[in-house]
Amino acid sequence: MIAARAVILAASTAFSAAAETRFDISLDPRLELAGVVEALSASSAAFPSPAHPADFTLPRRGGLARIEKRFGSLRGHPAVRFHALPSFRGISYNDRRQVLLRLSMPPALEAPSDLADLGLVSAVGGEELLERWIEGLREFARDSRFMEYHRDESFRIESELSRFRKALLQGEYLAKIEEYTGLPFRGRIHFFLSRFYMHGAAVTMVRFEDDSIHVAMTAGVEEDAPPWDDLRYAVFPDEVWHESAHGILDERTDRFTLEDSVLKAFVRPPARDCQDPGHCVREHVAVGVAARLVRAEQGDLAAEKVLAEAEEGGLLHIRAVENILSEYEADRKRYPTLAAFYPRLLGADLLVSGARD
Repeated sequence: MIAARAVILAASTAFSAAAETRFDISLDPRLELAGVVEALSASSAAFPSPAHPADFTLPRRGGLARIEKRFGSLRGHPAVRFHALPSFRGISYNDRRQVLLRLSMPPALEAPSDLADLGLVSAVGGEELLERWIEGLREFARDSRFMEYHRDESFRIESELSRFRKALLQGEYLAKIEEYTGLPFRGRIHFFLSRFYMHGAAVTMVRFEDDSIHVAMTAGVEEDAPPWDDLRYAVFPDEVWHESAHGILDERTDRFTLEDSVLKAFVRPPARDCQDPGHCVREHVAVGVAARLVRAEQGDLAAEKVLAEAEEGGLLHIRAVENILSEYEADRKRYPTLAAFYPRLLGADLLVSGARD
């Protein structure tokens, strides 16, 4: 186990008191609306049993039964038929989610003026397809009186919201990463619980002008939940630490890695988690920090899983970064914050040699 286990796990009272009030948790009507329509499209009479888009999963039996009871008569609705079109089917549910979380609440679903500037229009097939999709969701929300159903579901999930929040508070995730880095997380993390995601978390992060950030995480149903239970959601510590590390460290990382000599160690052909040199460096740092915290909290097997997934995503130096962080943990007197360790952490020659070992 890592040398600084006691330091990592014993998060300071000063950090802890403020950190864990920065979580919001909700069942989001925009995600639920799109999920219900997608679920209905699976058995549309016009398009029988089409494959679902990437990143989407059907709810467990309890959720499916409630959807069928409430909306089964609307399978012929234009919005349902649109979801089953091959031209829309190929758009991943995560790309759809990125758009949905930027719309106003149903039934209005008003889009922000900068939606096109964020590159999201092309991600969902172009402006015409996007407008048809959103308009269909608006009509479905009105015709089905969807928000009444959402209020019922929100009431049903109240006890799970309390359990989920308790799990977050007990985990002290923000306090631990602030203690580990010696730096504050300035912002909030909002968890959107969704029965239409399974065994993982999807993330959207927005940085504001005052340098605070808003992290939106969509958490799916627990993998080992009973088949009929779609109201128990999973906390993913590695994802919380990964995304909060971005919030704490990205701007510091960017300032440090302006020199080409540092960036060259990370440059590789475009990959899922290594799209360009700057992105690649930020991912190495954030995942490396998350892996160290996972190793301390959950053990070596859990940390190895994080590292293996990162390597699959193109982070070829991630094991070298994680190894170097043990030096930081062992000498916090010399390195009171992770920023003070950056010359060592992001040294190009060390990373290149570490990746070959």
